[in-house]
Amino acid sequence: MINYYKNLPVDIEPSLLYLVAQPGTYTGVSTYGATELYPDGLRGENKVSIVKTVNGIEATNIIAAFNMKTDKFEFELVRKIKIVYHDNHGKQLFKMTTSYINDKVVSSTYGYAIGKTDNSIRFHMSGSWHITAVDYHKIDDVMTRTDSKHLTNVFVHPGLFGVNNLKFNEQYTME
Repeated sequence: MINYYKNLPVDIEPSLLYLVAQPGTYTGVSTYGATELYPDGLRGENKVSIVKTVNGIEATNIIAAFNMKTDKFEFELVRKIKIVYHDNHGKQLFKMTTSYINDKVVSSTYGYAIGKTDNSIRFHMSGSWHITAVDYHKIDDVMTRTDSKHLTNVFVHPGLFGVNNLKFNEQYTME
């Protein structure tokens, strides 16, 4: 039996959440690594809207995805994101995403905050993406506010022996 270390949740002050995931409208670009379904990888053109809610934030990310090598349009995806505090978990922060193509659920993730810096929040996530048949249980998701106008979100899907299976890199600029 293989055991692995389970990351423990950390408290995240709301002020850090609202600094990193600052409400507003963003445009961005993204890259998604090669998978068995998209062996050339994907390039995304993103439009994101982040709003503050009573218990965190909600965001909508519309991604137009193109083949990284041929630039052929592949699909448009709508990712709905909630980053919230649960009433019975104090300042522990939870992140949930659900992605849709043509109003059909194609991907989802769920996790919680396990780390922080002055300008970033790290989440431990589990879930699946429609671009691969693999289910991931140790996704490392780091949101970083690089300056007042720029936000990055990097998902790393670790594999065996320290080699990453898949990486998403999303870069956003606030309008």
